[in-house]
Amino acid sequence: GKTAQRFQHDYISSYNGWPDWVAAYAYDAAHLMATALIGAVVNNKEVPIQEMRQRLRDTLASKNKIDNAFVGVNGPLFFNVQGTAARSPLVGLYDGANLIAALTQLSPIREEGVTNLLQEVTSGRALYVNDRFMYKTNVVYTGVRLEKIAALDRASNTADIDFAIWFRWRGDFEPQNVVFTNAVEPITLEQPVREGKDGDLLYRVYRVKGKFYLNYSDITRSYGTLLVGLAFHHRVLGRNNLMYVNDIIGMNLMINEESSNQGQAVATEDKGLWQQVVSAIKLQAAHTDPLVETLRRDKILAGVNGWLIERASTSQDLLLRNVEGNPLFVGFGKPRPFFSMMDVGVILKPDRLDARDFISSTTAFIYLAILSLNGSLLARVLERDRNRRQFWRLQTLLLRLICWPVLLISTGNLIRDYGLQKFSTATVDNIVLLYDILWWYMPATLVTISMERFLWVPLEIKTERKIPNIIRISVALVIYTLTTFGMVTFVMGQSITSLLATSGMMAMIIGMAVQSNLRDVFSGIILNIERPFAIGDFVKINNILGKVTDITWRTTRILSDDGQSISFPNSKTSDAETHNFSKARCANTSLNIYVDPRYNPTTVLQALQEVLPQVTSFVRDIPDDEPSVYFVGVECVSGHWVSRFMVSFSVRHMGKKKKASQELWQLVWQRFNELGIEWRDLDGEEGGIAMIEPAKKS
Repeated sequence: GKTAQRFQHDYISSYNGWPDWVAAYAYDAAHLMATALIGAVVNNKEVPIQEMRQRLRDTLASKNKIDNAFVGVNGPLFFNVQGTAARSPLVGLYDGANLIAALTQLSPIREEGVTNLLQEVTSGRALYVNDRFMYKTNVVYTGVRLEKIAALDRASNTADIDFAIWFRWRGDFEPQNVVFTNAVEPITLEQPVREGKDGDLLYRVYRVKGKFYLNYSDITRSYGTLLVGLAFHHRVLGRNNLMYVNDIIGMNLMINEESSNQGQAVATEDKGLWQQVVSAIKLQAAHTDPLVETLRRDKILAGVNGWLIERASTSQDLLLRNVEGNPLFVGFGKPRPFFSMMDVGVILKPDRLDARDFISSTTAFIYLAILSLNGSLLARVLERDRNRRQFWRLQTLLLRLICWPVLLISTGNLIRDYGLQKFSTATVDNIVLLYDILWWYMPATLVTISMERFLWVPLEIKTERKIPNIIRISVALVIYTLTTFGMVTFVMGQSITSLLATSGMMAMIIGMAVQSNLRDVFSGIILNIERPFAIGDFVKINNILGKVTDITWRTTRILSDDGQSISFPNSKTSDAETHNFSKARCANTSLNIYVDPRYNPTTVLQALQEVLPQVTSFVRDIPDDEPSVYFVGVECVSGHWVSRFMVSFSVRHMGKKKKASQELWQLVWQRFNELGIEWRDLDGEEGGIAMIEPAKKS
């Protein structure tokens, strides 16, 4: 039944081994003791241990007959008058190799069951044996052989199944009068493809092809898998009169003893997580379900692409169903409408790599989730160390690269499988949608973190400037926008044509609105990377000469010689021809000095040569850059004939030229006064002629 199937699945998931009868009985015993212990505790109050033991004993002793037996994996369990555990007897025949169920069995009628016992005997549904009324139960050996699965449609939750079904029985009734509970359209078994008779033993085989609903049972399975199969019960005969039994021998489903022992040997070893993975692979190689082997050998999925067989099962169980007012089950003293039901199911998994292919234990996923969560928290804690934040930037990123995917895989599998058993399909689908979305946004977040640590922060350190938030936000927005497009396309399966058109239009509008600002910002990035000038440099930009006072991500500010602060947009600065005088070894320049030609040029040259060493603003520590003076000749300036002398000198940068010129002029004025060289305007009538001006060429 489903209880035994669920126990087997949980056992294999926990221990990577197949349970035997000892494991099944031990589980029933532990379950019975736990149930009895819960019943022995009254209102969760503490009681003495002796009283607790007595209550436990009384609770167990109360289950003294099959009517109030504890129903476990192996069926009803109760205690007889001697106080030993007893079970309902298994009636069967030994055929020389295996024990098979007898085709006709008797089961006692419970005291609170049927009241009109004589009517049951008269109708042939019951017998009077050993002073007790017994139901006459006809056992029907039933087998199903799946031939092909095709037209698997997840949208409509259906699939076409082609299969063969057979019955072996004794008695005058029709075991093929069945109802397929998950059939889309009613299916009637009419004409057998083969039938026979051996004495009073009847045999019939039917070939059926129909459309069946998927996931028709609550059997334990992982999310993303599909349950494909069929379930049926007799249309009118209840459990008391007809019992379908799996024809294990006829379906060739007897487990090989040698492979079972190998599987148990692999499973009983105490192993860690990685060893469990290896053991699971070895176990699958050493021990495979014979039903799965048969289905794979018959290639039942030849008409279905992208799916593999994970496991398969065939089980018998009881179904409490609505009998639509059938008088056999309605009325005082009538039996409850339990029907024997057969179930043959195949669980299909997607043909892709999945974490559960390597880790089948739920406990292992819990451990991985805890470990990865702690690793993520550790990365967060290390980043809070302000003194060593840059030191941890690579280590914490690697921690996230490892822990985040593991955390997403482990918690995703746990939540999906739990939701599959507890929540509605729509709720689970929403959970999975969120899970798939996280798989897209997690790498986007890691990329954003990587850019922050290995691009923006190093750039700020190198340029000694803070990256504007608009740059950070714009780049992150582009990353997450591309991620959203991929998520919409591959997760939601929607077309992004309209989304791209809308996004392109919005990007164009925003881009046009902030075009100049963005251009200035990106030009500022280029200026900070190339560094053609720095704060404090004396530069010439667009014929503006001055000292650089500030460089932001949008503008460059210059303090000119006349004290004005001028701001240049970075886009214009990057396009302009820029002279950086501070980057040169020195700045060479010349000044013209005009003197009345009546004064001896030798006297004037000697005077100038005497004052040049006294000018402190000149550069003298660079070879070949000593200041010099020489006589050019007599020229006509503004209608007057004058003698022109040229002084050549070097300063550190052009910003010091004005100071050097002022210092030179003061010294020349003082020396000329000492030598009697008189000063007057060129248009004056008395005195000598003297003036100083910058040379036309430098």
